[in-house]
Amino acid sequence: MFPRLVFLSILFSLYAAVVSSQAIYHGHVQDAATAESLYNVEVFLLHSDQQTSTNYFGDFLLKNTAVDAEETAPFSYRFRNNALLWDGSFPLGVNLYAADGRLMRSLGQLTSGSYLFPTLPFGVYFIEVAANNNLHTYKAFSNGERLSIADQDAKWHSSQVLPQSDTLLFRRAGYFDRKIALQGRDTLMRVHLLKRENDDFHYFNELINEVAFEQASSLPSRSNDGEVSSVKIVYNTRDGLMYYQNTKHYPLHYSFAASILDFNQGNHIFNLTQYREHEERYLYPANLNYYSNQDRYVLQFISGY
Repeated sequence: MFPRLVFLSILFSLYAAVVSSQAIYHGHVQDAATAESLYNVEVFLLHSDQQTSTNYFGDFLLKNTAVDAEETAPFSYRFRNNALLWDGSFPLGVNLYAADGRLMRSLGQLTSGSYLFPTLPFGVYFIEVAANNNLHTYKAFSNGERLSIADQDAKWHSSQVLPQSDTLLFRRAGYFDRKIALQGRDTLMRVHLLKRENDDFHYFNELINEVAFEQASSLPSRSNDGEVSSVKIVYNTRDGLMYYQNTKHYPLHYSFAASILDFNQGNHIFNLTQYREHEERYLYPANLNYYSNQDRYVLQFISGY
């Protein structure tokens, strides 16, 4: 009987760890074409009652349970990226000050278990946190897009999370729903949503689905094949981004590079330097073709010597 009791005790402990474990899903949602931050995007953790929505700056934070597997002291809090996290329902007060002492935000009696710091202009700030009659001030830095703690005395979030499959659903009126599969671990993400009516745009940095391909594609400029549509692609080594250009508006790689990617040396120099190995090369053009009679996408590289 004793070994059986030990086994059941271990099994119960493992089960308790699973049900109490928590992953922090944290990120930013923006328009796939304009990179504009999207507020009031509903974020659902599928097969659960957990949900939230993006704030005015397009940021969101969602916990997949209410309690972290990592034990924390009562009335304690910790930081993660641009978020303040705590367990339980005790209130926290938060004040944000500019480096010159101006009060930027004053928030009292926060009880939701998390708070996302706002996007503030580039500079140094101070964050004052009041919890359980204790007051602490932390130094923070904003790069103009995200406010992050820059204080070694701050306690950082580090959860003990067991792997599990999760899926987030993002939903906003006028946009296609998007599902993101996750591994049940703390995750920081940037999510693009595709607008349903999306004609006047320059490029995508990500082709989210077949509709995005259709919105960006056109007939290839030169092809001996029938029933084919094409999206022209440029990989930019200067920023490490892939550009899926709106091929209806920019039928040539050069026209897109000249308008969007700061290439100002003319079409002839573009053909000499950007389609082959060259010391001035920083762009790598390609085509993504869809052959409807075969229902197949083919990535076509352009090689030159």
